[in-house]
Amino acid sequence: LNALFTTNLSEQLNFFVGYRGLRSLGSYINELSSNGNFKIGGSYDSKGNRYFLRSHITVQDIMNQENGGVVNLDLFESSEDPYNSRERLNVYSRDGKSLFKGIRTFLEHKFKFNKSTENEIWLKHKFYYEYKTNQFEQNDLVTYESDIAYFGNSYKGSINDKVRFKNFYNKVGLAYKSNTLGELTFNVDHTTFDYFYNSTVVSSSGTYIPSEMNYDLVTVGGAYEINKEKFLLNAEARQSISNVSLTEIKGMINYLPTSEIKVKAGYHFLSKIPDMTQQMFQSSYVNYNWLNNFSNEKIQSLTATVENPIVDVSANFQVINDKIYFSNNVTSLDENGSPIMQLVTPKQYGKTIGYFNIKAQKEIKFGKFALDNKVMFQQVSQDENIVNVPSFLTRN
Repeated sequence: LNALFTTNLSEQLNFFVGYRGLRSLGSYINELSSNGNFKIGGSYDSKGNRYFLRSHITVQDIMNQENGGVVNLDLFESSEDPYNSRERLNVYSRDGKSLFKGIRTFLEHKFKFNKSTENEIWLKHKFYYEYKTNQFEQNDLVTYESDIAYFGNSYKGSINDKVRFKNFYNKVGLAYKSNTLGELTFNVDHTTFDYFYNSTVVSSSGTYIPSEMNYDLVTVGGAYEINKEKFLLNAEARQSISNVSLTEIKGMINYLPTSEIKVKAGYHFLSKIPDMTQQMFQSSYVNYNWLNNFSNEKIQSLTATVENPIVDVSANFQVINDKIYFSNNVTSLDENGSPIMQLVTPKQYGKTIGYFNIKAQKEIKFGKFALDNKVMFQQVSQDENIVNVPSFLTRN
């Protein structure tokens, strides 16, 4: 079900309300999905075009039954036995379930101080508040017709893990906009993160995992944009001035040498703190408890695109340092070549990873029919198999 109602209450005021619901049984045991998403909001433009506002509130819940995958991969991959239908294949969990809930309030508005349309001075403000919870429940911890605890030992006979997250964000900017010189903006933003459980963990080895993790991030930065007939330049930068380290620089250039050719080039550098689930995690599963002190991930990216009537070509090159990734700590394999258990934890790779891809896209038309083709080649330079991608991808 997907329903949306929107109306202009006046020439300046718009209102909308919508709901989307999904319920899908799935093809395998314990694979039901049930999602609900509600949204309400609107926008307002003043008569003199000096004040603009847009706002929304969203509420959603996403429930997924979690089966952990098919146990016998030979049955999964083989079609020789007609009785091995998907709903009969044994899975690792028959009663696992995850439930995500979230609410967000968003407001963005700006006010122009002067009436001039040649040289404009704007005050901008953006605000949002998010509250999210993620819960995992499981009663039967061993695989059906087996004594394997796929996710390892547990502190309890059943699992009921729940994590909560709050995010409060404010951004204030002052902008100068000129038809000749473009738009220059100075920004200050403030973000508070609160990631917490209603418990603490003390392991048998004495490792202590607290109930919460908090961050207070303040950044200053600026942005510049100029848009001419055949040329567009957009650049942004921001730097944290609080205890939380963050640096971001990005720029993009669009150029139209002719009406049929478009050239794009971009650069992005980001040094960011690790995700909170990578830093701290709690669970009734013994092996899914950790507290890490990872360094910032650093990612540099160069992109280039050429769009023309013959073929569209794009390329991307990335240099990644201090990559954080998840991997399984179990190396023992079953008869299908799969790990006998999933004991996954986050890790940080201290060396440099280089990633490159080039993609071509072309639509071929045959009268009233058309075939859209995309081909991509990827290559990774690394000493260990951290980033794993296929060399070639094609979509037709």
